[in-house]
Amino acid sequence: MLASSRYILPQENIKTESLKLVNLISSLKDEEEGNAPYYSELLDLLENDKVADAFSKIVEETDLILSKIKSERDLESIFNLEIAICVKSNLKDLLIRLANIVSESQNGKPSRKMKILKNIYSNLEINDSLRYDVYLAIVKYSAKNDYMDIILNHLVHLDLWLKNWNATVEQKRELFLTLRNLLNESGHPMEAYECLFKYLLTFENADANTLNSSKDNAREAIKDAINNENIFNFEELLKLNAIQNLSSEPSFELAKVFLSGDINEYQSFVSSHNNILSELSLDGDECSKKIRMLTLVSVVGNEIPGRVSYSAVQEALNIPEEEVELWILDVIRAGLIDAKMNQLDKTIIVNRATPRQFTENEWKKLDTRIDEWKNNLKDILKVIANAKLIAQSH
Repeated sequence: MLASSRYILPQENIKTESLKLVNLISSLKDEEEGNAPYYSELLDLLENDKVADAFSKIVEETDLILSKIKSERDLESIFNLEIAICVKSNLKDLLIRLANIVSESQNGKPSRKMKILKNIYSNLEINDSLRYDVYLAIVKYSAKNDYMDIILNHLVHLDLWLKNWNATVEQKRELFLTLRNLLNESGHPMEAYECLFKYLLTFENADANTLNSSKDNAREAIKDAINNENIFNFEELLKLNAIQNLSSEPSFELAKVFLSGDINEYQSFVSSHNNILSELSLDGDECSKKIRMLTLVSVVGNEIPGRVSYSAVQEALNIPEEEVELWILDVIRAGLIDAKMNQLDKTIIVNRATPRQFTENEWKKLDTRIDEWKNNLKDILKVIANAKLIAQSH
């Protein structure tokens, strides 16, 4: 969460409190009595009840304050006073300007500016729509100053926060796409993919023209899913309308191969689409590795629980016999199957395999296993009941 402090504005008149800030800024500008144009202008605005105009000019001096005030405590107090006056005077829109100036300023220590941004955020009510704008500034600032670990901890809360802020579809798209790009740049490909997926999810009810605007990012999602060594399930991605909108393109057909095809289908597809890998910036060796792993999942998935011979794996993956165990280990390590190898009779003893697609057949298998569990549980209960009767008889 965004931990920070809230400032309770004293009961004195807002003009009096504002004048403290005006005096401070005037002194930072080295103004002297009788030659203080900034002080005179702001005093005139405050005396004529033009607090909004006055505070707009105060906020514009944020960079000056950051450059001149060296004490962390003083800096926090100054900005907390600014924040409190903006909130109490219903000038919260100025907080967005304040957040943007702080995040873009070259002055002041990064940690202090992050604290100011958090304080701006926390002084807005939990359901205040302006929190969106402040949070977006925090995201961009975090990326520039190596604070992306903070943002990573927020990702699990984003859906709830966006709901609280009553964010528009356009705002959701802006935030998710911004996060995707920044997370990619900072070396967090899995989280970046998840944000891109959520971005594409916002197009589920879009009209044709709007849906077409997502095509470039839809292709990026296919590329990222194939490139990511931890992504093996393509079913949810292929269900998205934004992805379905690419159905006439080779990228979509390639994604379908990774969804349910095997190594032979992949090799055939690539040979008939010579430029597809370069167009999507895909590594051919890594693609071949992933589709072989998925092919192996399909092979063993048909024999649960049961045994699969090494020769069946060798044939399906089109690999030398001596590589069979290495591929089995890769798939086990990836968590795609739960199995053991019997090296004596050269078979895989399969307990579980992650379905590549949850088809009607998978539902039937699940239903059968549930029935088996129920029957096993009944047998266990009978044993327990008999044990109780025997114990009571003694």
